[in-house]
Amino acid sequence: MRISVGVLPAVVVVGVLLSACGSSAQSGTTPSVVPSSMRAASAPNPVTMLKKLDGCVLPAGSSVGETDMDGNRYASCDYMDNGGSAGTNVTVYTSAAGAPLAQLPNDDSHKVIVGSHFIAGVTGDWSAYSSTFDVDSVAQSLGGKVVAPGR
Repeated sequence: MRISVGVLPAVVVVGVLLSACGSSAQSGTTPSVVPSSMRAASAPNPVTMLKKLDGCVLPAGSSVGETDMDGNRYASCDYMDNGGSAGTNVTVYTSAAGAPLAQLPNDDSHKVIVGSHFIAGVTGDWSAYSSTFDVDSVAQSLGGKVVAPGR
């Protein structure tokens, strides 16, 4: 077998990194656990936050929401204010320590709520089924503040 000179340093570096991290892949045992001081903090559970909203229906089986590639979590629930079916939607995005949060539209169809370690988007038809929806009450329940449209 022929190994290129350019590949050899990479192989050596990977081997050094694996042994420095405590990997025992060569011996066939499980690698050591990353110390808690080196692990990133996880994002708060958005489902727990959404459960504070009376009348907002979570999808069946929701317990922690989804996780994006930055470690942020998100989950949604719906109010049944559109003639008895899903209408106004609330999506909460929570941030892992230092991770950036999504940018949400803040326009005629979307209301944005900002709080410590979270941002929430409220989407609805404000001229129809969402016309009596109280965004300020949702913000208060979540522990955040409504951002003025256009900001």
